[in-house]
Amino acid sequence: MRKLLISKLFVVLIITTGTYSFSQSFDSPHFTLEHIGDGIYAAIHKPGGQAICNAGFVDLGEEVLVFDSFLSTAAALDLKQAIKELIGKPVRWVVNSHSHNDHIRGNQVFSPGASIISSSEIRDYLVIHGKEEAEEEQSHAPGRLAFYQGKMQEAQTEEEEQFARMWIGYFEAMVETFPDLVITLPDVVFNDTIILYGSKRSATLIEFQQGHMESDIVLYLPEEQILFTGDLVFKEMHPYLADGNPAGLKQTLSTLLEWPVNTVVPGHGDVGKKEDIQAMIRYIDMAESMAGELKMQGKTHDDLDFAKIPELYRNWQFSVFFKTNLQFLYDLIPVQ
Repeated sequence: MRKLLISKLFVVLIITTGTYSFSQSFDSPHFTLEHIGDGIYAAIHKPGGQAICNAGFVDLGEEVLVFDSFLSTAAALDLKQAIKELIGKPVRWVVNSHSHNDHIRGNQVFSPGASIISSSEIRDYLVIHGKEEAEEEQSHAPGRLAFYQGKMQEAQTEEEEQFARMWIGYFEAMVETFPDLVITLPDVVFNDTIILYGSKRSATLIEFQQGHMESDIVLYLPEEQILFTGDLVFKEMHPYLADGNPAGLKQTLSTLLEWPVNTVVPGHGDVGKKEDIQAMIRYIDMAESMAGELKMQGKTHDDLDFAKIPELYRNWQFSVFFKTNLQFLYDLIPVQ
């Protein structure tokens, strides 16, 4: 386990003290809020909403830290309002766990006013690709939205309806957000570890490389043993492996398993436990094993289309990612 010691820190920030009171309800079409600790909330994406990923916020003392900012400004505005109603303190920090669009597009809602934090690699990626990716999305987002609206009308099962609803929210967010979208870059970057000290609690941000993407950040609250993982962990959902390094991801997950953790807030799926980190490792092992067997049997990409999801994972959401993951892992295996 990485030691969370002062000697390893690149930056230490001091935040002052304060007190507060808060109401206990907030409703949004984009996410549900789970109160997972004193002044600590997980914001869990609602199917059909425009959050797409999970997020969260933490009362540090006089100021608030937000972990991930959602895909759409509409969802991010609701998150900002929830913080105002439940915490009643200004947002000082917004952490981007990685550079995928659903985790960074809401940045503009919090800036100016809050500092956006990422690793240097995440910021560099957004500088190079952020605007280009948003513009490219507009070439296909309206068509994909219409496609899934049709799928919703054709849906005959709850699973088909839920699948269509999720993608409708995704492409609606792209279409509706784009006219006013500003790719808001991080203005604070770090590598390895940074601790934000507040009067109420400290929050530790730790970067891992070569995992879900080239750079991923987790938020760890050591006293409460709460971990926000970003997309390093999906709970009971097929993860998206094709932008990352499966071996590095398993190594990172194994490191997280060593930490004292009671509550895990994944990038996608419901709030979970440490066991959900282990489930991710088992999923990658399963997919690697299947890809290896198919490669050894001389199967082609066309054959992979007919590979069946193992029974243990058939009820997991994002089933469309299974074939993508299998093809990605298949291509990583060297030809004998």
